[in-house]
Amino acid sequence: MSKRCSVCGEPVSEASEGPGRCAECGTSFMLYPPLDTPPEPPEPTRVGEAALTSDEASLSAGADGVSRICPCGATRETGQERCRYCNRPAAVEFTLQWPWGETVAIRSCYFVGRVPPAGGQLAERLEAEFPDVSRMHAEFFIEGERLWLRDFGSTNGTWFNGEPLEPFQPRILEPGDRVRFAAALEIVVSD
Repeated sequence: MSKRCSVCGEPVSEASEGPGRCAECGTSFMLYPPLDTPPEPPEPTRVGEAALTSDEASLSAGADGVSRICPCGATRETGQERCRYCNRPAAVEFTLQWPWGETVAIRSCYFVGRVPPAGGQLAERLEAEFPDVSRMHAEFFIEGERLWLRDFGSTNGTWFNGEPLEPFQPRILEPGDRVRFAAALEIVVSD
């Protein structure tokens, strides 16, 4: 059975397993081991070219239109408490709103910085527009169904609702909290 990154879902080669990192998102396989690829969910049965019913649409998106993805990569129904493929509890998901309008869903961890393991587009934008953000500035991670933030000892600091965050001391975040990286990069947390 093939393996996928537990964070971004990209296929993992056998050579990169173990102490390696995901080539796509930079996730450490020591912290988040790759997962077995779940079987493909069955396609909804449709008659002719009829539009999806509301029940069929709920298989791929919640009432708010956001897909619910288990860490194993399988899509789950809104309200489903456990994944039908790996039997894990339903994934907790938080959302970050960047000042340029992009919204990012966090399901396990998310790095902020000007170099990988921060996402390629994010790293490029920060390098070009926010050079005072450190190369490895901070990370968001989910633990115990809560969203946490940890500053990696960044040069210009991280602020939580206007208060400086102590380096390497995780802080629980709630929807509506504001986080600022360095002088001007501010985001809002939502659920």
